[in-house]
Amino acid sequence: MTATGTIADLRDYGTLVLVFLDAEDGRVIPVPMDHRAFQHLLEGEECSAAELVGRSVAYDGDLVVFLD
Repeated sequence: MTATGTIADLRDYGTLVLVFLDAEDGRVIPVPMDHRAFQHLLEGEECSAAELVGRSVAYDGDLVVFLD
């Protein structure tokens, strides 16, 4: 099942980054990402980590897709 919502928060724990998705159905979904994968995501979006907060995304359990 795909969840849609906005990125509410990010927590960087070194080798792991947790992206918290505020889903439209009221759930807060933690999305764990390897630090390297997170850096690739930032490079692909050409933004900083802080600029991801508030962005609309869809998450299917494997992939984060930006909707904006």
